[in-house]
Amino acid sequence: MAALWEKERDLTAVILTHPFRSEVAAPERPDARSELKHALEREDGGSQ
Repeated sequence: MAALWEKERDLTAVILTHPFRSEVAAPERPDARSELKHALEREDGGSQ
């Protein structure tokens, strides 16, 4: 269980320090995330 918590902390740090958080204005983030998700789905040829 401790290993899972450690992985969760590591992934949280990656997400919170990702350039996306400083490059996209807060009100625009939900739409930007959605657009990115759908672009990746189209690139992969399927859905997640």
